[in-house]
Amino acid sequence: MPTAFISHASEDHEVAERICDFLEQRNIRCWVAPRDVRPGHRYGEEIVTAIQEANAVILILSESANNSKFVEREIERAVSYGKPTLPVRVREVQPSRSLELFISDAHWIDAWKPPMEQYLDRLADSIRSLSPDEGEAREKLPTPRRAAPLPKRSSSGKWLIVALPLVLCVAGGGVAVWYFNRSSAPPPTPAPPAINPPPVASPTLATPIPSATFIPSPSPAPPAETPTPAASLPSTLSPTAAMTSAPPENESVTPTVQVQPSVAEVLAILGNANGMARYLAIRQNEARLPGQISVDDLLALIDGTSRRSDAIEMLFPRLPAEIPVADVMRILDTTSGMERYGLIRLLSQRLRGALSVDQLLALTSNTSRRSDAISLLFPRLPNPLTIAEVLRILGSTSGLERYGLIRFCAERLPSEISVNQLLTLINNTSRRNDTIQLLFPHLPNPLPVAEVLQILGPTSGMERYGLIQLLSQRLPGEISVDQLLTLINNASRRNDAIELLARRLAGELSYQEMEQLLGTTSGMERYSLIRILSSRAPAHLSREELSALTQGSSRPEEAEKMLRQP
Repeated sequence: MPTAFISHASEDHEVAERICDFLEQRNIRCWVAPRDVRPGHRYGEEIVTAIQEANAVILILSESANNSKFVEREIERAVSYGKPTLPVRVREVQPSRSLELFISDAHWIDAWKPPMEQYLDRLADSIRSLSPDEGEAREKLPTPRRAAPLPKRSSSGKWLIVALPLVLCVAGGGVAVWYFNRSSAPPPTPAPPAINPPPVASPTLATPIPSATFIPSPSPAPPAETPTPAASLPSTLSPTAAMTSAPPENESVTPTVQVQPSVAEVLAILGNANGMARYLAIRQNEARLPGQISVDDLLALIDGTSRRSDAIEMLFPRLPAEIPVADVMRILDTTSGMERYGLIRLLSQRLRGALSVDQLLALTSNTSRRSDAISLLFPRLPNPLTIAEVLRILGSTSGLERYGLIRFCAERLPSEISVNQLLTLINNTSRRNDTIQLLFPHLPNPLPVAEVLQILGPTSGMERYGLIQLLSQRLPGEISVDQLLTLINNASRRNDAIELLARRLAGELSYQEMEQLLGTTSGMERYSLIRILSSRAPAHLSREELSALTQGSSRPEEAEKMLRQP
């Protein structure tokens, strides 16, 4: 089995795993760190040994690889051991000077345009061609026999060149005499018909020409034989007979039907071949198959083959225009990882009808790029989906994967969901604020302050301020100062948050409420907050109260004037 060492920067680990999955599904064993570093062994020794034992080294070329000293050392070791290096460019970058030294004469594979897998078949073929085991897969293929060498010309050949024209003249005269005698002779008596005449014959003239009326021609046509009765011709032709040349003009031949080989005949050709030999035999005989084959035919043809996905893709145009879910599951059976995802992407084009959530989960089970697979099949799901069904689709996902799935499911949610359902959906998702914004139209209106506080949870800083901006649209008509202070607790841009919520404060503020809202602010922040709250300040403030409120403010005189205005 061919092997490959995958050299990559740690930032490109996810890409390395995708390439590794793709190649291993095609029987190319990969060594990739840290997966294949054995516990208890030195990291550097493991890498050097893996490079020595590999048939080829794959360089995942990106900005991170250009900046990685470890990648540079691995490629240097590969070149020193004489290992072919295959750069796979996953970003539109040029190699750094240090890498360019080692790969300047290597042919690159550009795989930076999605989907990356469409470019990786060339990579797999290149690695196989570098493996000494590749020849074993072709042992069963016939080897063309060489033609025997021509004998050497002897010196007597010169006499043949001189004598040959003389011999031809004598022979030509003999033929002319024979032909003249034959034309003046009476016509031959027709022979009785043969018991088993040949299957294909040439037509003859209806009656022989009398000798008295014969006028010799400079290039007479040879006499034709008596036509064979049509009843003696076979009703069908074998594939070999159907490929013979067409009969000459005016020849009377019974029309025949060209019979295309059946799937059973191709299966007989494949025999018990397995692995790469079976795949090559399928590829060689693919044109002999009928225009349409069933899923049962497909499974029988690819049984035991290597490069199973490639064989299915080759035969895919011959499958029915619509394939039931049960048959798609049979084709996907036992597949996993990138192989399963690739087949889902192919077969989704011909999947018949709508899908239930159970069928979706069965199809995407054990696949890599699960979110991408679900997005391919998502248009076939019911609309709307229940919260329970959406939660089953989300499963145990987290981070960006969960956010991506919620983005797909948001358009199929019920028109209204509760805050508790919202919190269950967004649990463990990254981009939490973006997820809440996706689901915000489905929330009740208005939202009680207590439920808004549930959504805010332990957030702080800009995240909390962003949620306050969003959720302030659904707050009740009036809130208290205590509720406002609880909502903005630990939020950044505190003054902007207070300004968003101040219009919902009930009536005129008391001196104590003004003190609560101003808190320990100072400078321009305190001055700005006084400007925001001045329209709700108490009508009559004492000199001491005014001094206390404006103390520490920049521009205290202007702040005091704003608070004195009615």
